[in-house]
Amino acid sequence: MSLEGGVLFSSVKDDPRYGFDLVPIKVGYRYLFDSIGKGFYLEPQLGYNVYGISPSDSVFHGFVWSFGVGYLFKPLGGLKFDLGIRYESVKMLGTSVSYLALRLSHNIMVRFNKKNP
Repeated sequence: MSLEGGVLFSSVKDDPRYGFDLVPIKVGYRYLFDSIGKGFYLEPQLGYNVYGISPSDSVFHGFVWSFGVGYLFKPLGGLKFDLGIRYESVKMLGTSVSYLALRLSHNIMVRFNKKNP
């Protein structure tokens, strides 16, 4: 399982009057093609846009879905990086905003250890 949050600021034709601002929170499942935590993966995600602003300054919320493919690698030994491409669509104000994104990110692994009573 994966949990992802983010902020996206976009503009059209380098004019901020024609852009969108989005704050989506998504959950998904990352399917790795190997068992060692590196290499290629597929990742569908579903979520909710908790805050968005359209070019007309309308505030909106809505359903978000995305699908991505990528490659996990460790160029420096302990740090895990993610190079991927993702298609994402956000439902807003009776229509939707969709985009294709290329990204390079650093993954943070959170582990919870159960203590014995």
